[in-house]
Amino acid sequence: MTEDQLYKKLRDKLSDEFTPVKPLERAWKRALWFFPISLVFIAATLAVFHLRSDSVNFHPMALFGLIFLQILACYLAIIASLETSIPGSFKSPIFLITAGLTGPVVFGIASWIAFRVSPNQPLSGQEWKVGFACLSVIGIFGLLALLIGYWLARSGLPFRAKSVGVILGIGSGFTAEAAWRLHCPYTSWDHILIFHGGAVLLLLLTGLAMGYLWGKKDLRS
Repeated sequence: MTEDQLYKKLRDKLSDEFTPVKPLERAWKRALWFFPISLVFIAATLAVFHLRSDSVNFHPMALFGLIFLQILACYLAIIASLETSIPGSFKSPIFLITAGLTGPVVFGIASWIAFRVSPNQPLSGQEWKVGFACLSVIGIFGLLALLIGYWLARSGLPFRAKSVGVILGIGSGFTAEAAWRLHCPYTSWDHILIFHGGAVLLLLLTGLAMGYLWGKKDLRS
């Protein structure tokens, strides 16, 4: 085999192994799935259940506006998690903390306004039954969003899997909570913090665990 033939064979071999990779879309574009899935959550809540019984106490703009603001805050957090997962992109701890706090801050404001407008708590003896129903639905909705978010961020997970998991868990949880708020009429702080907030906390821990396991898998491979 001549030197030219060897060079051509080597070049062909390399071109086969190093085929061009399609670049990732911008994070804000990849996160747009967040809005349709939020609409699915809202539609499922209204179709399977019903609009909250105290909805007459709220101006429609206030009721739906607060939910939209909470979903928007979570969308920004998802963007941050997708940017954080890009290989080679450095995001400071302050950036990650700020991204993770957007959802909780809006959640707190929305909960305070809802309590001021329509203070309401479950009947005596029904607190845990009602609470676990809320926790279960928010958990199921949020887990679906978390899995989709992980699928989108999978290319960069070997680098910041746990940080991405935490932010995705927070964003997915508060998005599911915002949709479920259209049905749940209870605004007492014990119900909101223990069961609604508890569901978000479980999703945060689930995201963290998924990131940890993903990181361990990549270290083994």
